[in-house]
Amino acid sequence: MRAPALLVALLLVGCGGDEGGAEGTGGGGGVAEGGNDAGPATACPEGLPGPKLIAVPAANGQTYCIDQREVVNAEYQTFLGALEGKAAVQPAECAWNKAFEPELYDPTDPDDDGINSGKCSNQTWNADPSFAVVCVDFCDAWAYCAWAGKRLCGVVGAAGTVVNVMTAEQGQSTGTSTQSEWYNACSQGGTTKFPYGDSYVAGRCVDAEKVKTAGKEQARSTQDTTDSSCHGTKTPFRDVHHLSGNAWEWQNLCHKEGCASQGGSRAGSTGAELGCGSYGITAPSHISPYSGFRCCADAVPPGTLGGK
Repeated sequence: MRAPALLVALLLVGCGGDEGGAEGTGGGGGVAEGGNDAGPATACPEGLPGPKLIAVPAANGQTYCIDQREVVNAEYQTFLGALEGKAAVQPAECAWNKAFEPELYDPTDPDDDGINSGKCSNQTWNADPSFAVVCVDFCDAWAYCAWAGKRLCGVVGAAGTVVNVMTAEQGQSTGTSTQSEWYNACSQGGTTKFPYGDSYVAGRCVDAEKVKTAGKEQARSTQDTTDSSCHGTKTPFRDVHHLSGNAWEWQNLCHKEGCASQGGSRAGSTGAELGCGSYGITAPSHISPYSGFRCCADAVPPGTLGGK
């Protein structure tokens, strides 16, 4: 049984700079001379489950890897099948989490009040193999990334084997600076407010406008990034997709009231909320049809294989 899904008020901040937050620790690869457009000097593990990893440089000179896109339903279902009743790797803070599938309600049943009890619709969960997985809580996201040989994105240089617990102020300042693995990738190393530039462009990413004009099936199918316009403009950031919109993404940035999600969603998010500097806090047990995740990992020498 899941913990009560207490929803903590959403906190929004402006697009952050590069100051504030805790210094990351740990090893990482260097960055090739010539700045971001020269690309990282190290590579990402190959053969791991889930999205392809992209190596990106951080402002502190390290290189790390981030999933090219959000984890999709087909990939999460593979994870569920691999568990087969086995215990998943979770931090101590997730000891309460015994199930990795959400409790569902039937929106066509007038006697089912699940919509008011923190459940997800059975029409939303696992709706399409190529859609980003949603209705997962913080601990579900953590467990998937650990199973895949990766980590839930958090602080640049941190090992990712423990929950990054900070004060609310530290979490916010870190999450909206290049000390955050997710924000650093979204803002192209702290140089832009959106993945593609400084001004919001309606329909560029999977937002309400994109769903309206392109249709749900085309707009939300994010597994194939061939025709995606939602990515950076600089190498290697142009290879990372859907950091804005589609689904809020869980981050390994927590404090006593909850854990962070960033990036906005395909519904109900304003232009500001779809920027790299958007930052929300919810209870780790919270599930939503507009919340998903991607993973990060350490960079490795070129040619290094990963996998299970």
